[in-house]
Amino acid sequence: MELSLRYVPTNVELVLVLNGMEKWEQEWAKQHFTTKAVIIIDSNQALAHGKVLDMLFDCYSKPFGILDYDCFVFNPTCFTKIQSISSPFLLNALFESKKLNLRIPQTYFLFFNSPIINLLKSKYHINSQIIDFQSKLSSKVVHQLAKIGIDKDHYPEPHKTYFDVLRLLICMGYSEGFVCNFLDEFPTGPIPDSAAFHVGGVANPRYFESWYSMRGTYFWRRALEENEHQELKRNYQEKFGFKKADEVYENSPDWKEKTGQQFFDFIESLVLQKSPPFNYSGR
Repeated sequence: MELSLRYVPTNVELVLVLNGMEKWEQEWAKQHFTTKAVIIIDSNQALAHGKVLDMLFDCYSKPFGILDYDCFVFNPTCFTKIQSISSPFLLNALFESKKLNLRIPQTYFLFFNSPIINLLKSKYHINSQIIDFQSKLSSKVVHQLAKIGIDKDHYPEPHKTYFDVLRLLICMGYSEGFVCNFLDEFPTGPIPDSAAFHVGGVANPRYFESWYSMRGTYFWRRALEENEHQELKRNYQEKFGFKKADEVYENSPDWKEKTGQQFFDFIESLVLQKSPPFNYSGR
């Protein structure tokens, strides 16, 4: 979060949502980040992403955006473009998921047309959370989904047999004639001159059981190694161990090869704050 917020332009009204974080993390964030507001969700564990989004929709009646803490937006123009929204757009998005015949946005960086979102939630009694056809979708919702070719055998993302966070609302929006607007002019990384890059798999730096999580763990540990805040570094090393980034792939050379040198070069440029592979002036 400390690294990604360096690229958020100062004119963006930033609200920090601290979900399931320890007290020392909450205090550190309030002391080191300049934001319009801080929302602290105190619970024994982090609330599900979809539930947090529903809380935000309930509280914010006007359009607003979200940015994952492991999503880096290097081109400040993205923030200007993504905040320009009107009907019939359900939302603006930068990242896209694999799909069948619908363009499905990933949730890393979005800007919502909240009145339309809340209208769909109210009309169909649905929310942003993960759900599937076995979870008693109403006949009204099932009928509406069929208009766009979605049924129990055809979910919006072919690699998932469920509606992931926000997907049901997005599909219902499509069925009503609304569309998702994608900022296709901005390339996403890790490639040279990326406008933005989402790492992913960083939530548990102890987890090494998949290629995706291993990639995220490598980034998290490499970023921590270069972080200048000794208190932050010490607390996280005590919590998650002192394993170095170079040791993450020591028993998985095939996954390291799959990750590719371009990723590692990109991460070095990011954590060392070099100019390539991005040349945009940010904060």
